[in-house]
Amino acid sequence: MDDTVKLVVYDMENAPSEKEELREWIKRQGEGLTAYEQAGAAAAAPDLQGWFLEMIRNFPPKSGELAPDQDKVDKSQELRLHLTDYQIGKHMICASFRQEAGKQAQDVAEKLAMVYDVGFLRLE
Repeated sequence: MDDTVKLVVYDMENAPSEKEELREWIKRQGEGLTAYEQAGAAAAAPDLQGWFLEMIRNFPPKSGELAPDQDKVDKSQELRLHLTDYQIGKHMICASFRQEAGKQAQDVAEKLAMVYDVGFLRLE
């Protein structure tokens, strides 16, 4: 059993609207994603960048320039629980959360997707 919850937000203008086509599109886009620490948020479309910058307030990246200091991570179990792996592409961001934080992360991610007018999908 996978111990992570994987969520995808995507640029709806560049994605198909039909669900099966969308899943295939996400699969193809996923092959071109780059780890956040290598790509940076600037690799994504502006609405996705906005979503990401809001999301990392509560679910910071595990690594990269926006990751919390290791001393803070070592001292806070809650912070460790919320550390997130992000993969970024021009039209899609994939975020992987620890199972224990999955429900909260999904709620926050889905609300922010509405705010930034980006698509949202939980990967199974």
